[in-house]
Amino acid sequence: MVIPGFVLAGGESKRMGRNKALIRINGVAMASRAASVLHDAGCRPVALVGRQPQLDGLGWPVHRDCAPGHHPLFGIAAALQACTSELALFTPCDLVGLKPAHIALLLQQESPCVAEGSNGRHPLLAVLPTSAISAARELAKAGAPAHKLVEHLPALRLPDSALVDVNRPLDLPLTSE
Repeated sequence: MVIPGFVLAGGESKRMGRNKALIRINGVAMASRAASVLHDAGCRPVALVGRQPQLDGLGWPVHRDCAPGHHPLFGIAAALQACTSELALFTPCDLVGLKPAHIALLLQQESPCVAEGSNGRHPLLAVLPTSAISAARELAKAGAPAHKLVEHLPALRLPDSALVDVNRPLDLPLTSE
């Protein structure tokens, strides 16, 4: 089963102070790095999800999150709406330790699941059914945490190194620009 992949790249990046999706690590924007990981793991097609016009210059298709307000579940709903398959894989753009092998483990489940590490579930790294569109929208409108969308899904254990978010400038690897 071929599952499409979506990179959530529409966050406000308040703690970072600039758009995380566009920060370059080893010369590659974080959103592009994440998209390449999904592609290399076998996701087809792969697209970015966000509202920033600069995403268009990264070489990947972009699905626009046009909902009022910022919430990652609005991005998930926008991508699921555009999805033509029963399942879709999602990852945030800022998991710089994520490897194709980690994504392959999620894809091998061929069913909805969520990544989990020693600190708990990572709700934005998940395989979701397209039937979750309404739930994602309603939870986002209510301001509910993303965990609510995936709390009922089976969890798949991944190494903690794959689930490290880059949220602040101090979190960036030394090879960033």
